[in-house]
Amino acid sequence: MLRRISALGVLLLATAGCNNEPPQAPVEPFDLVIANGVVYDGHGGEPYAGDVAIRGDRIVAIGQDLGPATRTIDAKGLAVAPGFINMLSWAT
Repeated sequence: MLRRISALGVLLLATAGCNNEPPQAPVEPFDLVIANGVVYDGHGGEPYAGDVAIRGDRIVAIGQDLGPATRTIDAKGLAVAPGFINMLSWAT
């Protein structure tokens, strides 16, 4: 069954996905995402449910639904403290 589409309908269909933003580069997966943890970020605020993404030896993102990862650890019900430094360490 064929349908007729008006010229305005064609214009709307043609521009529906257009925007003025430059095309985005493909998202490179993180090396590791620690997902679904209770994040204590060290700023003194309330902890929140979130994920921590790591690339190489660096924390590169903290938030929710961060994207694909090569490896994922489910931290549901566990505390996650990214960047925690033990001030009582005797390491030299």
